[in-house]
Amino acid sequence: MSYIKSENTNFAIYRIILQEAIDDIKQKIGINDDEIEWVIFDEKDYIENRFNGKMLMPSFVYQAQYKYGFCYINTKQIYISTAAIMTSNVGDFKRKIPQIAHIHEGKSVFLINVILDELAHIKTGKDHGNKEYDTTLEKYYKAYYKKSDLF
Repeated sequence: MSYIKSENTNFAIYRIILQEAIDDIKQKIGINDDEIEWVIFDEKDYIENRFNGKMLMPSFVYQAQYKYGFCYINTKQIYISTAAIMTSNVGDFKRKIPQIAHIHEGKSVFLINVILDELAHIKTGKDHGNKEYDTTLEKYYKAYYKKSDLF
């Protein structure tokens, strides 16, 4: 079980969905998250409170950067927003939570992609555009999305 905590949101469903996604990724790409602290945050609260109302950059730029997920490499913390969790396909998790299966159906991989991106940052200590980061993320995508999953 992953170490997951929440900031400003205590809905158990977020933890359940995130844990299911993490477990799926760990199984498919063969990593563990023993040293990672996962933090669920409400992106609206985070964006509004980050600078106490004093935005240093236009809000649309800040929102795009932090709306779905980010990480702190040195402390091995991965922040996943409620927006990323609820953009994911809740229907994928209906075997464990049948009462929420009606929210939406279809194959959505958004949450998985956010998690893979943040894991690549943590693993490499690098940012987008760095060869080591890009190679690691590509490796994660290939391991997670096998041909049978794509077609």
